[in-house]
Amino acid sequence: MCQILLHLHQKVACLFIAGGRGRKCIVSDVAKGKILKQIKIDPEASAVKLAAETSQIIGRSAETARNVIRQAGYEVQFAKKKPFISLQNQKKHLEFEKTHQLKTNNFWNKVIFSDESKFNIFGSDGRRTVWRKIKTDLEPKNLRPTVKHDGGSIMVWGCMASTGVGNLVFIDVIMNHMVYLDILHNNLKESTNNFGLNGNFILQHDNDPKHTARNVKMWCLFRCKQQLHTPPHSPDINVIENLWATLETVVQKHKIKNKAHLKQVLQEEWGNIFRYHQKVGRIGTTMFGGHYKSQRTCN
Repeated sequence: MCQILLHLHQKVACLFIAGGRGRKCIVSDVAKGKILKQIKIDPEASAVKLAAETSQIIGRSAETARNVIRQAGYEVQFAKKKPFISLQNQKKHLEFEKTHQLKTNNFWNKVIFSDESKFNIFGSDGRRTVWRKIKTDLEPKNLRPTVKHDGGSIMVWGCMASTGVGNLVFIDVIMNHMVYLDILHNNLKESTNNFGLNGNFILQHDNDPKHTARNVKMWCLFRCKQQLHTPPHSPDINVIENLWATLETVVQKHKIKNKAHLKQVLQEEWGNIFRYHQKVGRIGTTMFGGHYKSQRTCN
């Protein structure tokens, strides 16, 4: 062994054994290019499909195709969902941004953002994970309770401005344009007075059919001097969505027992929501004054 090391040192001036060439790659550069080209064209293509389409070139299995894809830096990920926005609506988004990106704080401080949201007794509608051992999946602490016919949730309406939040209204009936009109009639004026805006405000609500109904439009025409009309499929424009997300996070920290308890917690936390949210984004100046500067421009 010593003789081998001495000979190695004299030959290459190194005591490390250089790695061999190893096994040659069974896939040629042409085949790799073919697979990666298909991936760029169709990211949803399966390895089995790619192997079948390139079988004449590489003649190998789906696992070979997977290895080629991984070596190129690709990973399997769940595709994120995004509402389809037509070219016409993209142009509306761009026009809206060009019109409003230079608006000052004085403008955004007058805007009242309103929206509805749903809160569940047993947490969000998304998938939840638990830490458990084998064969303990049916233990009560590892289960997620469910209620049929949407009986475990509460629908609410709320509004906000740069100075705080307005009324939080619990909707106990099926939501339609008449219910929405009643909510505006009974809560909008009181909320604007609490904001210190009185009659000098700009109302924003999305393009939900309940909000664009004829009677709602007529009511707003006489009672709201100004409205902020947003383009279709633009939930990111309504900053109250940030408050709903924060409120849900805060509410989930409580052990909600029933609907009455959920209403109580929602009402209490709604009054304190700005205290929680200021830690996240300084909602007063940053979210309003610089709101559209951070938005992506549609191409």
